[in-house]
Amino acid sequence: MAPALDINSLDAYSNSELEVQQEKIFTAQKNAFQDLTGLDPEQFSLNEMREILKSLDDGKTKAPKDKEKLINDGIKKAYDQYSSIVRSKIEAGVDPFTGETVNIDSKTKSLIKEFLNVDI
Repeated sequence: MAPALDINSLDAYSNSELEVQQEKIFTAQKNAFQDLTGLDPEQFSLNEMREILKSLDDGKTKAPKDKEKLINDGIKKAYDQYSSIVRSKIEAGVDPFTGETVNIDSKTKSLIKEFLNVDI
């Protein structure tokens, strides 16, 4: 005969493992937020981070007034980082992430450079 299942013990274990997983997910979300925006995730709640990312996707910047400058600075920093990666890719003809050669015709290079020089 098999021993009886201890529901309380199983429940406690499951809850502790769920907490560990939720913390890992939250840490991954904070890291992704910081990578995408250049902002310190510790200064925002999870909902604020999600709103900021959604507003970037929508092309709108809506933010709490007290954090607006911080967000705008972060967006500028992210833009500067990504545009320097794109410029490097165009000039060197090599994808900086994969090391693969990238062939971009001169017309496309000109178009990309114009886009990068747009005053936002």
